[in-house]
Amino acid sequence: MSSSQQSAANLKPHTTSMTSQPATVVVFKQTQLPKPFNGSTNWRSFRDHFHRVARVNKWDTDHEKFQQLSLALDGSAVDCLIDVKKNLPSAYTDLWQAIAKRFGMYDESREMMRNLTIIDSWTAKMW
Repeated sequence: MSSSQQSAANLKPHTTSMTSQPATVVVFKQTQLPKPFNGSTNWRSFRDHFHRVARVNKWDTDHEKFQQLSLALDGSAVDCLIDVKKNLPSAYTDLWQAIAKRFGMYDESREMMRNLTIIDSWTAKMW
């Protein structure tokens, strides 16, 4: 092939087949973690918060909720895990009962003291 023929061959248009494929979109959902619970705040407020986080994260099984709840416990609240048999189907419910037993009286005492303080201040204003 002569150099002019090679040049002519190089000038021929190249056809490229382009197929349009839809782009793949990957969405990663970021897991929302519950606030840690150490017993210094109201356990019922923590329970309500935990239930909201579980709904958002679609933690559907009690086993999954038990795992996440046990990870959220901190400080003295971790002691609630001691008496819970982790392999029982009722472990999630049992853990909430242990939390209520351990911190429920504390919440009630704190609420009673708050109410007494309000009554005392109201009574002092009356006299």
